[in-house]
Amino acid sequence: MKKEVILAMSGGVDSSVALYLLLEDGYTVKGVTMQNGSLSHQEMLKAEQAAKRFNIHWDVLHVEKEFEEMVIKPFISDYTKGFTPNPCAICNKTIKFGFLFDIMQKRYPDASFATGHYARTAKKGHDIFLREAVDSHKDQSYFLATIRPGILNRLIFPIGNYHKREIIQIAKKRSFISDTVSESQDICFIHGNDYKSFLQQRGVEGQRGKIINENGEVLGFHEGLFNYTIGQRRGLGITYKERLFVKEMNPRENNIVLMPLKEMYDNHLRASQLNRFDSEARILELSKKMLKCKVKSGSQAHDCQIAIDAKHLRVFFKEAVYAITPGQLCVIYDNEGMIIISGIIQQNQTEVERNNQVHG
Repeated sequence: MKKEVILAMSGGVDSSVALYLLLEDGYTVKGVTMQNGSLSHQEMLKAEQAAKRFNIHWDVLHVEKEFEEMVIKPFISDYTKGFTPNPCAICNKTIKFGFLFDIMQKRYPDASFATGHYARTAKKGHDIFLREAVDSHKDQSYFLATIRPGILNRLIFPIGNYHKREIIQIAKKRSFISDTVSESQDICFIHGNDYKSFLQQRGVEGQRGKIINENGEVLGFHEGLFNYTIGQRRGLGITYKERLFVKEMNPRENNIVLMPLKEMYDNHLRASQLNRFDSEARILELSKKMLKCKVKSGSQAHDCQIAIDAKHLRVFFKEAVYAITPGQLCVIYDNEGMIIISGIIQQNQTEVERNNQVHG
C-alpha cells in the first residue's frame, strides 16, 4: 500500500486531474485548499466538489495574513525599487512550499506533498532534483526554482509527465470539465492583470521623473517607474529618430533609460539570493560546461556558462539575450533539464557604472 499524500487543490483542472492520477496510482490522498484572499467562491466550490467526488478528506487553510506579509508587500516594495518581481515564485517559496508545506508536515509527518504543477522530480545518485516537465510549453519548474531543495524528496508532481492536452483529455473523459477550458490568470491577486491599478490602490504614488537616453539627454517625462517594464516600447509618449525601448529604471534618480533595439541585448547577467540544488563541487564542475538558462517564465532556455562565488552568480550567454529584467528569476538547468541553481537577477555592473557616469 502506497503512503499518504497531501494534495494542494485549487479547484482547477490540473489539481483535479492530479487527484485522479494519485488515486489511480494507489495513494491515500487528503486535499487542502489554500485561501490567500484571492480564491473565488466558485474555485473553492470546485475544489470541495472534487474532494467529495472522490470521497477524500478536504481542508481549507486560511493564509490571507501570511500571503499579505510574504508575497503582496514584497511585490509592492520591489516595484517601488525599480524591479519587476515574480510573485508566483515568491509564493511558491514562502507560502505553498513554505508555510503550507510546513503546516501539512506537522499534521501529517509521514505524508508526501503534491501539487498540480507542470514539473518533475528526478533522482540522480543519492540526490533528488527538480526537473522540467514533459510539456515544455507548460513547464513550471522555473517558478519552483526558489523552493527549498531539502524538501524535494517529499514532493510529487502527478501531471509533470503529461502534456496539457492529455490532462484536458483525461478531465473531459472523466467529466471533470466541459468542452471549454479557461486558463488561470498570471497573478492571482491582481484581477485582469492590471498591476498598475493594483499598485495605485495599495498606495503606491507615481513620482514624476525624467525619461532619458544612454547619454543623459532628456527625451520626456514619466509619472512613476511602476508604469513601465524592461523591454517596453509602446506608451512611452516620446518622439525620436529611431525606435527606443525601456532598458533601465533607476529609482535613485527616478529616471527611465531608453535605448535602441540593438542595445537591448546583453551577453551576461548577475544574480544574487542564490538557491543551490546541487553541491558546490558539482556546480563548479558544471560551470566548465555549456548549460541552459531561463530568464523569464515561458521563455526559451539560452545556452550559457556560469561563474559563481558565495553570494553571486554570473551568467555568460553564447548569444545575447533580449530585455534581461532585474527582479526576475535566473534559473540554470543542466543538459537533462534538471535545475542546479537559481537566483534573482540584479542590475548588472555596466548599468551601475553607466548610472554613476550619467548621474554622478
